[in-house]
Amino acid sequence: GDEGVALWQWLMVLASADPKARDITQTMLQDMVLEPFSRWFGGEQAHEKALQFMILASGITLYRQLYPLPGLFPKMDASLKLWLSASFQSLVDGA
Repeated sequence: GDEGVALWQWLMVLASADPKARDITQTMLQDMVLEPFSRWFGGEQAHEKALQFMILASGITLYRQLYPLPGLFPKMDASLKLWLSASFQSLVDGA
């Protein structure tokens, strides 16, 4: 749920301040998120698409939780939802 997402975000933010924790977090992101996404995407640009997907997903989640600007929180604007959907879908479709 939202609590799990918020905890994950805080752990990542806090880990960035400590070199050992940051290394552990980076390894976990590589092994548990980036590599599986890359395999799922497959193909020549799999790594790049996986990074783009991660950046888009993390960014929107981070902003909604830490900086709940109007249009993002509590309810996301319909136009933003459409843009996000199209952005994610274009990565999946290979556009």
